[in-house]
Amino acid sequence: MGDRRMLLFKLPVLLWIAWVGYWLRAARSAAGTRRSESWQSGASYRLPLCMGILLFSLRRLLPPPWPRLLWPPSRRSVTACLALQSAGLGLTVWARTHLGRYWSATITLKQGHRVIQTGPYAWVRHPIYTGLLLALSGTSIWIGTLQGFLGFGLLFISFVRKLILEERWLREHLGDEYGAYRRQVKALLPGVW
Repeated sequence: MGDRRMLLFKLPVLLWIAWVGYWLRAARSAAGTRRSESWQSGASYRLPLCMGILLFSLRRLLPPPWPRLLWPPSRRSVTACLALQSAGLGLTVWARTHLGRYWSATITLKQGHRVIQTGPYAWVRHPIYTGLLLALSGTSIWIGTLQGFLGFGLLFISFVRKLILEERWLREHLGDEYGAYRRQVKALLPGVW
């Protein structure tokens, strides 16, 4: 029973490792870039992104009371984490599949870029961010510290900032087609926002 319990408590990390492996492999099939953001324009979302990742990764980065556990690790918190992580990361993979060659880690316009409205893009304009935020909320529950929730907050800020910049680029490049899509489909939560 002890080995099973230890495996259960390691599953959230293993799930993230598997996802990163898939994501890096899938990134090789992206289309050629037509226009890419400058390093300076990306700094506004990369800084909170890096800080958020550090807060998630390094358990004792901040002084007390930040790293203190809000609740003890339990089967219930790990199960909640795994449910949210699986749903969120599954959504990112589904979205990545529909986005195909137009995906990029940075704000980029690809050759032949067009509006994707299939799969999860029929429900939200940025399902990869929605999925990541869902998975990260599960990770915050699993970590169970103020530092983890602060990391989640910084990652949320990073994704929203990047979303705003992407929206500007897509409106400029795709014009009326993206404007119509934007009026019909919410950014992160179906029917809400």
